[in-house]
Amino acid sequence: MKKIFLIVAVAVMGLSTVSCNTAEKDVRECVNGFLTAYFQTDYTTALTFCTDNLAEILEMTLSDREFADEAIKEKVMEASRKTTYNVLSIDLKSVPGTALIEYEIIAPSSERPIRKTLTVTKVDKQWKISGM
Repeated sequence: MKKIFLIVAVAVMGLSTVSCNTAEKDVRECVNGFLTAYFQTDYTTALTFCTDNLAEILEMTLSDREFADEAIKEKVMEASRKTTYNVLSIDLKSVPGTALIEYEIIAPSSERPIRKTLTVTKVDKQWKISGM
């Protein structure tokens, strides 16, 4: 009886580890897809990684850039394309169904990385960026 309990316990722990690893992989793919597209100024693609609510907010924010001077807009886009990032941590345990992401961006003109956070939420079995 003890052997059966031990086997079941080990199996459950193994499955939860696999599930957590899969979730972390899926979250990392979402975050990398979003950040890569965002910093490459491919906003159409970046928005596909967001919840509908965040995508709507970002679309409004990005539409304000249309009124900027072309030379300024091009400089901003050029700097954005040279920006890199590193994902520092993925916390899947603090809030159920949500991943808290800590990352840093390295801007070409910055002496130090800038730490930022993202919130990623599971929506219809898919991980989506829900907060910045």
